[in-house]
Amino acid sequence: MDLLAAMREWNWPFSAEEPVLAGVSGGVDSMVLAECLVRLGFSGLVVGHLNHGLRGAEADADEALVRRWAEKTGCAFEVSRVDVAECATNDGCSIETAGRLARRE
Repeated sequence: MDLLAAMREWNWPFSAEEPVLAGVSGGVDSMVLAECLVRLGFSGLVVGHLNHGLRGAEADADEALVRRWAEKTGCAFEVSRVDVAECATNDGCSIETAGRLARRE
């Protein structure tokens, strides 16, 4: 069974018409998830992207990729930028923890 067929079988906790926020980093896994949701007819899909400010031009390119994909598919797009390194310093925590907290916020 392919991924899309398997996802059609899932008991989704929301309908395809409801707004659904998918965090999309620009990596293969999150891009595939978003594409599958579109193909499954999730018309209320909102693509959310958080630029952590850690990888300079590479992070900006990920943001641009996700933005272009959202525009191409007609999905709403929301982006935030956070200086995760600064948050880690200010909060006295690791960059990984600061990134996790920023994504949850």
